[in-house]
Amino acid sequence: MTSVEQPSDADRSQESTAYTLLSKAEAAAFKDKLAAAHYYFFHFTLDTRLSSIKASGLDPSFEGADSQYNRTREPAKAMRYCIRSFLDVGLSTANTRNQYWDERQLLWLPKPSKVIVIRTSAASLLRRSFGLDHSFSNADLEVSRILGGVRQQLTADEFIGVATRFGAISCYEAVPAGELEVCLDPEGFCRSLSGVFSPLD
Repeated sequence: MTSVEQPSDADRSQESTAYTLLSKAEAAAFKDKLAAAHYYFFHFTLDTRLSSIKASGLDPSFEGADSQYNRTREPAKAMRYCIRSFLDVGLSTANTRNQYWDERQLLWLPKPSKVIVIRTSAASLLRRSFGLDHSFSNADLEVSRILGGVRQQLTADEFIGVATRFGAISCYEAVPAGELEVCLDPEGFCRSLSGVFSPLD
């Protein structure tokens, strides 16, 4: 009797987080092109999460309840990464989340935490399951326009066009701490596009 090889846990993870709007063949064909265009991807977060990121990496399971949108086009929770030309969007989003509503003063006030920026290489991120950032409604609408209600998948060039136009992609798997670097001065980095990034591990 011939034994049947069972899929590994890693294979099952890849299948369960597969981004279906891009075929495996298309994804494989353009990874090098996307990596050449964007050497790093950046994630803005708060320093209060740094210890958990050092322990577990940037894990999509960290995605909070405040990140709510139509998930029908994404296979799982995601971490959002912006490209270099859209750093201001990532910083603005993190600054917004670094506030709380004070009922007594009827004001949004800053939390005591600080915003930080974490980067990972394109080579690291793109060997994991990834897709477009559908939490950004304009990007999701653009995908609908391209598909036209008829097609089921994007071409590689269409994917790159949407990612470049709206400045972000999603990653559905954890990127370990050993493949991450942190900068504690995100505003300075966004102004000058240069900053000190230190390894997390």
